[in-house]
Amino acid sequence: MSKYSYQLKIHAVQEYLSKECSYAEVCRKFDIHSKRKLITWVHEAQANGYESLAPRKTHHSYSLDFKLQVVNYY
Repeated sequence: MSKYSYQLKIHAVQEYLSKECSYAEVCRKFDIHSKRKLITWVHEAQANGYESLAPRKTHHSYSLDFKLQVVNYY
């Protein structure tokens, strides 16, 4: 689970971009502990859109049948 929600990331980035506040001011306002994290979010949103700030699912769950097929194939 991510420490910062998707909505918080969007609001923080929009706040920085719209009001031209400093990174430090936005971090204080949204209680973000790392200025580098906010900088990364801003660059990511500018390059790839706000969807790039969404959490990514990294854990896959596979059915027992699929696992057995893989083992048998191997």
